[in-house]
Amino acid sequence: MCFVLIASLIVPRLVLFITYLNGWLMRAFPVWWWALIGFIFAPLTTLWYAYVIINYGGFTDVWHWVVLVIALFTDLSAHGKSAQKARR
Repeated sequence: MCFVLIASLIVPRLVLFITYLNGWLMRAFPVWWWALIGFIFAPLTTLWYAYVIINYGGFTDVWHWVVLVIALFTDLSAHGKSAQKARR
């Protein structure tokens, strides 16, 4: 479990692809294109959302929401950094 956590922080899209191949990711999303949108724009948020939906049945605790917001800000900051590099 610790290895998956560290791998998802380093290469989240690879972890998403692997979870898609073994069917774990598609149990959390009713249609495939939600997972694809998450893969493209917000991979950490998508991983956390899938983890909470599959293991807890939904966002039942405040910490689930807190980590979701942190993951979303992490994904958005990655997009902001790439846009900043493009302007230079």
